[in-house]
Amino acid sequence: MGRQLINCASQELVSVDPPGGLNCSSFMGPFTSFAGGYITNPAATVGCLYCPFRTTDQFMFTSFHVEYSHRWRNLGILMGVVVFNVRSFFDFLSNSLIQNRFYVGICDIHADIFIPYPEGKIVQATKIE
Repeated sequence: MGRQLINCASQELVSVDPPGGLNCSSFMGPFTSFAGGYITNPAATVGCLYCPFRTTDQFMFTSFHVEYSHRWRNLGILMGVVVFNVRSFFDFLSNSLIQNRFYVGICDIHADIFIPYPEGKIVQATKIE
């Protein structure tokens, strides 16, 4: 996906009229070399059609601040987030449901759930009706 050329659709092109006596290439050339993009009709003297992006890298960086050269770093960050979330989910299930410590008001599956308190006491919870 990175480093590929883009061809803009007709509704994405910007129309610019050059001053008299200049064609699109001579009028827009310095701008496109600085800002990027391309002109679809460089020899025209009226209605220069300019596309602001020439490559997918220009589009992705301008729109999302994503660079193709950072693809492996970004994939590593994404995988780290996914692994952390999956591990957190299974730790929550293990601590809450398997060890029968789920709060009675949230999950009314048993009336005799034991809830541990920080002082070390274990108090039997009663069903709230």
